[in-house]
Amino acid sequence: MTTPTERSLGMLRKEGWTVGKTEHWNPHVPRPGGMGVRQDLLGFIDLVCFSGAGVLVVQTTSGSNAAARIAKIREIPAHAAVLASGARIEVHSWRKRGLRGKRKLWSCARMNVELAPTAPGWPPSEQPQQESISPV
Repeated sequence: MTTPTERSLGMLRKEGWTVGKTEHWNPHVPRPGGMGVRQDLLGFIDLVCFSGAGVLVVQTTSGSNAAARIAKIREIPAHAAVLASGARIEVHSWRKRGLRGKRKLWSCARMNVELAPTAPGWPPSEQPQQESISPV
């Protein structure tokens, strides 16, 4: 059985993206019922993708969890910085589809995540920049 992250990884590579997986298992985090959690980059990035079209970051999920993932991303202040950098954010929602009585195939719904109107921590506070000193 493949995970949503593995399916998105394969799909994006077929589209010509150079893809890196950022999600990893951390066995040292205690949680109810045992140890270990799956951690994403910045709390929401499973895959980072590069091509001539730019940078794409992806959160993958099962079909029924897409709305919750989009809401989660919009609550994370870092999503505003990712979008401000010019990168796009997509949620890939995977589910099996097909006609009744026929073979079911995996299908991906791709949703763009836009900047939340009230993104916490955005815009960043104006901090004076340090002057760069070059040798004379």
